[in-house]
Amino acid sequence: MRVTNYYNSGKYKKFIVSLILFVSLSSIIIYPQSFTTITPINNSTGVATLKPQSKVWTYGGYWWAVIPVEAEGSDPAGTYLWRLDGTTLTKLMKLSDQSWTFADAKALGNVTHILVVQGTGDDRAINSAELVSIQFKDNSPSAPTYEPWTVRTSNVSITLDSEFDEAATIDIDSQGRMWLASDAKTVINVRWSDSDYSSWSSDIRLNTGHNITDDDICAVTAFDDNKIGVLWSNQAEDEFQFSYRLDSNNDASDWAAIETAADGNNIANDHINLAVHSSTGTIYAAVKTSASGGPQLALLVRNLATGSWSFHTVQNQGGTRPIALLNESENKIFVIYHPVGDGDILYKYSSLSPISFPSAASILDDRDNFQDITSTKQSFSDEVLILYNLDHSSIGGPAYWYGTKADASPFPVELSLFNAVLIGEKVALNWRTEAEINNYGFEIERTININDNWTTIAFVDGNGNSNSPKYYDYSDYDIYKAGKYYYRLKQIDNDGTFEYSDVITVQVTTPNNFYLSQNYPNPFNPTTRIDFSLPERQMVSLRVYNSLGELVSELVDEIREPGSYLVTFDASKLPSGTYFYTILAGKYFAANKMSFIK
Repeated sequence: MRVTNYYNSGKYKKFIVSLILFVSLSSIIIYPQSFTTITPINNSTGVATLKPQSKVWTYGGYWWAVIPVEAEGSDPAGTYLWRLDGTTLTKLMKLSDQSWTFADAKALGNVTHILVVQGTGDDRAINSAELVSIQFKDNSPSAPTYEPWTVRTSNVSITLDSEFDEAATIDIDSQGRMWLASDAKTVINVRWSDSDYSSWSSDIRLNTGHNITDDDICAVTAFDDNKIGVLWSNQAEDEFQFSYRLDSNNDASDWAAIETAADGNNIANDHINLAVHSSTGTIYAAVKTSASGGPQLALLVRNLATGSWSFHTVQNQGGTRPIALLNESENKIFVIYHPVGDGDILYKYSSLSPISFPSAASILDDRDNFQDITSTKQSFSDEVLILYNLDHSSIGGPAYWYGTKADASPFPVELSLFNAVLIGEKVALNWRTEAEINNYGFEIERTININDNWTTIAFVDGNGNSNSPKYYDYSDYDIYKAGKYYYRLKQIDNDGTFEYSDVITVQVTTPNNFYLSQNYPNPFNPTTRIDFSLPERQMVSLRVYNSLGELVSELVDEIREPGSYLVTFDASKLPSGTYFYTILAGKYFAANKMSFIK
C-alpha cells in the first residue's frame, strides 16, 4: 500500500491535545545493502569436495584457502595452500598428497591448523587424516611462494573411526585443547589433543540413546570463551542435536545433556556450517533441512543465556551447501548457498534481531554451474572471500575452483532521527535520513506486544538515491485502546533486501472525555473518516442520515472498550448531498454535518 499522508498539511486540526509523548532515537544506521563489490577470482583446475567446512581465513592482509586440486604440469595432485593475490588464487605449498578431501581450518594468530581427511568419491569409508600446522612469519611476502615467510611446523597422522563417513571438523577451546568431531555412519565422535596436537584421545561418542544413520553430519565449535560444542544431524530422529562441555572440566567424556536444536518431519539433513558471535556467545548454524517438502535451508540460533534454539527459514525450495557468515560490526548474518538445479551462488541476509530473511535472494555469482561453497569461520567487517567449485566430471571434464571477494562495507541508508508523538487521537511518526542508496521505501510496523507478531500498517516511498537529508512522516489514527504501542521501520531496498530500525514505544492513556470529531476530509468523495473517544465501556451506536432524516448507514452498533476509534464512511453508492452522523454512547450524544460531492 502506498500512503500519501495529508494529516500534517494543516487542514486537519484537533481541538484537544490530551497528551504528548516524545520518543527519539538518534544515530540509527539502517544498512539496506550487503555485498557491494563482487570481484571474480581466476579459476584453477581442482577436484570437488563435498561439505562446506571453513577452509578460508585471513592473515597479514591476505586471504588464504585450502583447496584440493588435480595434477597440473609439474605439480602433483594433492591438497594445497593458496593465497589470494588481487583476483588471482596463487598455489603455494602442498599440504597433503590426498586430492579428494574433506578439510577444515582453524586460524589462531600467525598459526593455522588444517585438518585434511581423505575421501574417494561416493565411497567415503576412508579413515586416513592429517593435521597440518603452518606458521606465518611476521615479515610481508615479497614473492608469490610460501618461502621464506611461512614455515611448515607439523604434519600429524590421525586415524578416525573405521566407519568414517563424510564430516570432520576442528576447533580449539580456551584451554588450548584441539577438538575433532566426526561422523561415522552410526555415531557422532569427538576426540581431543593437548596443545602440541601430536597425539589424540580415543573417540568419545555423543549420540547415546539415539539412532544415527548414514549421511549424517556434524560440526564442532568453541563458544562463550569457555565451552566447546558439537551440532549434528540425526536424520533417523528428524532432529538437529547439540551437546557441549565446559573447557575446565577434567573429565573429557562429561558432556551436557543432548539439546534438540530443531525437529520435525524430514527436518534434519546433511549440511551444517557454524558461526559464533564473539561477545554474546550466540551460535548461528546454517543447515540444509528437508530433502523435499518444507524449508530446505534454515538458520538455527542458540541463545546463550537460555540455552534455547530458534528455527528461521532461509529458503523454501531447492537450496543446498549453506554457509553462515557473521558480520558483528553491522549486526548481520548472511547465508550463502546455491539452489538445486541452478548453478548460481546466492545469498540472503538478516539483522541479528529480529532474524527475518527476505523471500527473494540476491546473486553473488552467476558465471557457471557451481555447487560446493566454502568461506571463513571468522567474523568479518569489510570484505570476505567465498570459494565455490564446479565439477565437470559427470561430462568427462575437469573441476574448477572459482571465487568472489565481496566488499561488505555497504552504502548505508542513514536513519538519523525516528520520533513518535501522541497528539490527541493519533500517533504522529516522523523520521529523517541523511543518505540513501537504492531505497525503495519504508514499511511501518506496529504491535501492542513486543514479543508478538508485528503488523504492517502503512508503506511510505523512499527517495531511491540521495546524498542529502530526506524527511518522512505518517500518522497512525488506529489507536483503539489504552496501553503501549510499539513501532519500527522496515527499510526495503529495490532488490527486496531489508533492514529494521530500532523499536520506539508510545504510551496511550484512557481518554478523560467523550469526543466526536468532525469528519475528514469534508467535503469528501467518496470516503471520509470519523473519530470518536470513550472514557468508559459503552454500547455505541454511530449512524449516518440523509437530509430527509432517513438512515443510510449504521457504522457502529456494539459495545466498545474505553479508547479512541477511527471509522471510515464510504458514500460511493449514495448521491451527492448533505448528510448527518450521530453517536449515542450511554449518556453521551453528539451529531455533526458533512458534505458529499461527487
